[in-house]
Formats: sequence, C-alpha cells, structure tokens
Amino acid sequence: MIGMALAIGLVPPLKSDNLRQLTGIVGLAMICLGTLFYTAETPFPGFAALTPCLGAALLIHSGCQGDTISSKLLGARPVVFIGKLSYALYLWHWPLLAFATYELGEGLSFFQKVTLLIAAFVLSILTYYFVEQPIRRKAILTTRFSAYAAGMTSFSFCVIFAAIVLVTHGVPQRLSPEASKVARLLPEISDKNTPCAAKSSHGECLIGDGTTASASFAFWGDSHARALSRAASQVAQKHGLVGYAIFAPGCPPVLEPSRLVSSRKKCPRLPRVLNPGASAQPLRNVIIAARWGGYSRSSPEELDTALQDTVRHIRRLGSTVTIIGPVPELPFDLPRAVMKTLMRGEERDLSVPFDEFRAQQAATFHILAKLEKLDGVRVLYPHLLLCDTKRCLTVKDGVPLYRDDNHLNLRGAELLSGLLDSALSVSSPQQGLPEHQAYP
Repeated sequence: MIGMALAIGLVPPLKSDNLRQLTGIVGLAMICLGTLFYTAETPFPGFAALTPCLGAALLIHSGCQGDTISSKLLGARPVVFIGKLSYALYLWHWPLLAFATYELGEGLSFFQKVTLLIAAFVLSILTYYFVEQPIRRKAILTTRFSAYAAGMTSFSFCVIFAAIVLVTHGVPQRLSPEASKVARLLPEISDKNTPCAAKSSHGECLIGDGTTASASFAFWGDSHARALSRAASQVAQKHGLVGYAIFAPGCPPVLEPSRLVSSRKKCPRLPRVLNPGASAQPLRNVIIAARWGGYSRSSPEELDTALQDTVRHIRRLGSTVTIIGPVPELPFDLPRAVMKTLMRGEERDLSVPFDEFRAQQAATFHILAKLEKLDGVRVLYPHLLLCDTKRCLTVKDGVPLYRDDNHLNLRGAELLSGLLDSALSVSSPQQGLPEHQAYP
C-alpha cells in the first residue's frame, strides 16, 4: 500500500533540498532502528512493521528529485553489489539456517552464524554470475518457450514431490522400524490430547469423575499444568473426585501475573473459582503447577513475593495448597533429538545431569523451601521420580518423555501418577496434609 502510494504519485514531491536530505536520513534511521532493536519478542508483522516500511518509503521518496546524502551512501559500489545479491541471499540464507539448526541445535554460536553468513554470500555470488546473469543475457533459456517449459517443469516437480509427501504422510519408508514406531506414537502422547484442549488458550473445565456432584479441588497453572492434567484427571477419577482444571499458557499461577511476564502477555488475574464467595463450599485443595524456572530465573524476588501472596489468599479461602515443583529442562527438543538419533542409528545419552538441573532450578528450590514451611502448604517434587543422584530420565523404552525441551508429554506425565495421587489425597482442609517430600 505504501509503495503503491508512491508509485502512482499520491505523495507530493519534496521541493526543498534540505527537506529531502532530512527525509532521507530519517528514513534510513527508521530502517536501522528495526534492524538493530527488533527482537524475537517484537510483535511482527503488525504495527512494528510500519517503522521499516515507512522508513523505506521516506528513503525512496527523498531520492526521487535528486541525490541526497542517504542515496549517495546507498549508491556506493559495495552496497550496490550487496543489493544485486539480495534476492539470492534471501533464497540461500533460509535453507542454510534451517539445516544448521537441525544439525547443530537452536543455539548457534556467533562463529557458526558468521560461517553461515559467509557461505550464503559465496553461494549468492555464484548464483548471481552463473544463474541470474546468464538468464538475463539469454545465454541459457534463449526463447520464451524454453523459459516457460523450464518454469513449468520445476513447478511440476515441486507439486509431485509435495503430493508424495502428503499422500504417504511424510514418506515413512525412509525411517527405520524403531524410528517409524516412535514417529507414529508421538502424536498420541502429545499433551495436546489433554482436558480443555478444545477450549481457548485460557482454558477452564472440569476433570476427574464426571458423576461427582461438586468440585473439591482446582488444578491451576500454565502449560506445564496442562501437560499433567490428563494424568491428574485419571487419578481424580480413580478416587471419585472432580475438580477444575485452569490453564493459561505462559502465565504464572499467581494473583498478579503481570509482575512476572511481559505487559504484552494478556494473563488472567485470578481464576473465577478462587475468588472469595465464588461458591458456598470452599475447594478442599488447590494444586499449582508451572514452569517455575522460567519465572524464577528472570524475576526470583518477584516470584517469591507473588507466590507468598497467592498462597496466603488461597489459605484465607479455606483451601489447602499443593505446589508441584519443577521438572528437569533440556537444552534441545527431545522428540527431534530422539528421531535424529534413531534415523542415524546412533547411541546418544539424552538424559539431564542432576547437578545441572539442581543448579538451573536453585532459585526455584529456595522459594519453594520457604513456602512449604507455611501452614497448610506442601510441595511435591517431580524430579524425585524422574532423577537419581546423577541423571534425570528423559527417555524410557526408546520413547521420549517430553514433547519439546521442557513440557512432559502424556507418557512422562504418567510417571508422575504417584505424585499426583499424593497431591489429590487431601480430603478436607481440616484433615491436614500428608508429610511432604524432602527438599532436594
């Protein structure tokens, strides 16, 4: 739209030389602003896209009536040469980055990124001189028919390849029997198949025994709570209990989540069922689970205060509080790593060193240790079921226990059934709490 407005002359020309110079500098600065300061957290596309787009429009418009400082800068031979390579760079950088990430993992080092950039430039130069230029000069594809024929042939190959992949569901014949078995199993054990899956991202629904008249507990948290919810529902059903499952991915289960997450994240303040007077009979137990390490690493003091306030609020309602501690996190996507290992016939230890897990969650453990000293509060630690003194289990019988690098899948959650059974074992706030598990 902005480019069209310039092209059809909707924007009046700039007659003042000083204004053209200023417009060019401002436009170039707006482009640089987006390049230097936009991050993965910047909502894009959206309003943030206006800055570089308007900057490009100002830069183009400023040079329509003659040279400016900005146009001379961009007209320098090295910059023009990069411009000539820009389309080839655009085409080459993505497959290089994708394959490097697949092979080396998400966290590419600075040296690896520079190496990929150099490789993209080399390939772009070769493409420019040996593909683009010969086609422009009609050294190859000399007639219109040959050009159309080459284009249709390439397009047909792409369509045929895509159809084969689609019809065969990813060409499973390329996998070994072990890898094919795991690939078929992964969608079944994904935590997408959980209670409230049909709800919005801020889900709230009932779990457990549907024949029970009234809810006796709430299972509250972020996506880590959702990952445990199906196993929790099965345990609750076994005990004849029904409760509320309340999930808000990326939102800490505290009274004031905005203290711990970006203001752009729209997190609900407090579940309806935890408001004073929400029901005539208070919930017996509120179980809280979350990716505690994600919040404690960035704002440990804020998480400490927020959890203390939240626990006191729940206790005033007459409910006991059960906090489920952190699960070990991995430095890689586990299903992808398992599949890669099986496809290559390699043997690789994908477990997490216990010392690394404990160091990673040190702030979380410190906060939870203080909370479990409060009356009516207990903390249950999943790692006591997933780890020994040296390593933390991530794969069992060849099947990954996580759906990514930090969420347990259904198979992993099932290993915590005993812990969830303990979490649901409080029959009334007055009964008291079973002895909590030891601080790690």
